[in-house]
Order: sequence, then C-alpha cells, then structure tokens
Amino acid sequence: MQQIYPRTGFVLTTLTIKRFSFALLFLTLLGINKTNAQAGTNLQYDGVDDYLAIPANGGQSIVSNVTGDFTIEAWVLWDGTNSSFPRILDIGNDNTQWIVLTAAIPFGSGGPRFMIRETAGDQLVDAAAPLTPNVWNHIAVTLDAATNTISMYINGVLSATTTGFTYRLSDLGVTANNWLGRSEFAGDPFYGGNIEELRISDIVRYTSNFNPVPTSQFTTDAQTVALYHFNEGTGQVTADASGNNPDGILGGTLAAEASDPTWVFGSVLPVKLTDFSVTLNSVNKTVDIKWIASTDEPTEFTLERSGNGNLFARINTTTRTNATTGLETFSFRDLHPLTGRSYYRLKYSEAGKPALYSRTIPVNLGSKGTFVIYPNPVKGGMINIELLKSFTGHVQIRLLNSAGAVVTSLTREANKESQFQLSRAGLPAGSYILEITTGDSKQSQLILFE
Repeated sequence: MQQIYPRTGFVLTTLTIKRFSFALLFLTLLGINKTNAQAGTNLQYDGVDDYLAIPANGGQSIVSNVTGDFTIEAWVLWDGTNSSFPRILDIGNDNTQWIVLTAAIPFGSGGPRFMIRETAGDQLVDAAAPLTPNVWNHIAVTLDAATNTISMYINGVLSATTTGFTYRLSDLGVTANNWLGRSEFAGDPFYGGNIEELRISDIVRYTSNFNPVPTSQFTTDAQTVALYHFNEGTGQVTADASGNNPDGILGGTLAAEASDPTWVFGSVLPVKLTDFSVTLNSVNKTVDIKWIASTDEPTEFTLERSGNGNLFARINTTTRTNATTGLETFSFRDLHPLTGRSYYRLKYSEAGKPALYSRTIPVNLGSKGTFVIYPNPVKGGMINIELLKSFTGHVQIRLLNSAGAVVTSLTREANKESQFQLSRAGLPAGSYILEITTGDSKQSQLILFE
C-alpha cells in the first residue's frame, strides 16, 4: 500500500543547519540522496540584532565605482514588526553619510524608502504604498543619470518617481559599513524578515512596468556590480556571484554568533518547497520520498519517476486543497522502485500558476540487465520480455498500474535466454510497472503504453 503522511512544523537555527550538513554527508554515504540545499535557501533576520556585512576590498567597496546609472533590486519578505526605517540595505561610514533602502517608514505612505544622505542634505524616493507583510515582494530602485530621475518599482509596478536626484552611489567613496539588516544609527531597528536575492547593476534595468519572475534567480552580466543569491544554506559566508566583491559575512565575523541571520529553506516561488529528499532502503527494496512545503492556494504535488532521467511518468499525486498554516511535511513510499539507476522529481502546481519542478534525484537499486523489454514505449498490443541470464524454474511476470495494483500477470517456466510475451489486453495509455520474479530475485521496470 502506498501512503502519504503529512505533518506540520519545521524549524531551523544556524547551529541546526550546520549539524544538518554533517548529517547529510553521513546519510549520503548510506545511500540517502537530497536535493542540493543551494537550490532554495535564503537568510532570515530576527529584527533584534541580525545583520550581514560585505567588507570593503582594498580601494573599493560595494558601490564605490558606480558613478552613474544604477539599479538596486531584491526579493524581500518583511515581517511587518517595526516600521521605523528597518534597513534592507545600509551603506556608509557613520550616521552622517549613507545610502539606505528601508522596508518601511513610520509616516507618509509607510512604504519602502530609498535615500542618500550627504553633507549637503538628503535626496530620496518613497513608495506610494506600504509592503504587505509576510509575503515575498520584489523591490527595484533605478537611477537614470542622464535625466537625474530615480524610480521605485514594487513587484514590477512603478510606485514612485523623483526628479532632480543628483547624488550618485559613488559619492560616499569607499565605505566601511556595507550592511544588510542593520542601520548606521544605533537607535534604528534591525530588519526583521527574509532576503532572497540582492543585485546591484550599473545600468537602468527597468524603464516601465515589468513582470518579476519569481521562478528564477537574478543573473549576472557585464553590468552586474554585485549579486548575492544566498544559496549556500550553511556556514558564515555568502558569495558575490558577480566576482566583484568579497563574500558577505553573517553577523560581521567568521565566528558563529547571536547576530548571525539564519539560513532557511525557502524561495520566492508561489509554492515554497523547502526540502525534497529521496531515501533508498536497499534491504526492503523500497524508496521513501519526503518533501516539505507551504502553500498559499490549492496545490497539486505530483511525484514523477524515470528510468533514464529524461522521460518521466507519474507515480503519485497529492492534493492540498487549502492553504497551509505553515510548513508541512509529506512522505510517500514507492513499494515498486525500478531496478538499477532511476530518477525522481516532484512537480508542484498552485491553482492558476504554471507548474514548477524540484531538482531530479537519482537512486540506484542494485544491478541492471537481467532482462529487457521491447518495445518501450509500447505502441501495439504485446510486450516482449527477454531474460538475459540463465535461469531454470518458475518466472512470475506481473504488470502493475501507477497505483500499484496488479492489472495482469502470468507464470512460465524459464530456460536459458527465455523469451515471453505479455498481452496489453486493452489497457489504456499511461505508465505501468513490469515486475519479474525469478526465484529469490525480483526486479521492476517502468514501461509506457501509448
């Protein structure tokens, strides 16, 4: 019987992640495979003392060479706990000169603010409306240096524009304090929430409304000044994918400390798939699949399996009809895995949104090649089966549908290089499992009926 086991709750701390990494290495040696944790991690800031520092590098810091056009953009999930200038980004040396992007302001629209302060005064742009707390938002700030026009886009929609913006990112020179989550002012609150991606470019990337693509991370190109994916999932550093700046340091030092933001599994995807793992039980010859996700809308999870890594067939579908109140864990046991090397992936689709896929995970259940099936996919009415190893005795052949139910079977006497035929018997198109038992050996293979 194939079963689904949902349960809720999944909490990770920085130390838990570190221990988890060592455990993951050990489990991998035992035949347990996981998706790369780098596929969907981000940093969560507690709003108390967490921050990330990007050190200056010799004669330059993160924006000291950006003399004209720029775009600063990030995916953020602000927790809404404090609206008094919580810093997403703060670049400066002290509280007299700085560049900031805040998640909120305590007056006016209450929305995000981008601001540069110099000795001559302040120049800024405020969003026309506040962010919705606890949901992912794309924020982009652009400066057209030719017209001195600065604009802010929230989720791809132009929210505000200011003309006469004459300050430049390079005006502050080489800055010592390049922070995410922390302010130059000791009395300002720390940022509370998550930051998924951060990219700074020396061009205007957006000149009109656009559709932010939450299914892919920012890419780097010749105009990318800094790019942080926060994909490491563990450790004290996060790399600048542009190669122009030093690694970001959690909490400002390479030591684990209370001011470190926390690595969490998650993404800006509509369905937040935080974990997908495949475990081979070579003793019971079964495969256990687990995934952890949260959903905002009715969502369908479809497990798919392949014998070659290219052609996948459904083996189970789980539907979550309501939004989850948090992270939920699902498990599925494949009682009829394929012999030899096979591949698993999870397809997940939220109502009204395009389907997305997890990474593909391979497993290997013993050796392969004791029999062949042809043709596969099956176009006609007969399945040809040929044993490639010598065997004397009874051969049991069973055909199972995707739910694991036996739809047809036969038993024959085998001789060396025996050949058999199994009738399709009017079975509809779809994926099936052909299971062959010779003595104490049982092997399976995926076949498709067209």
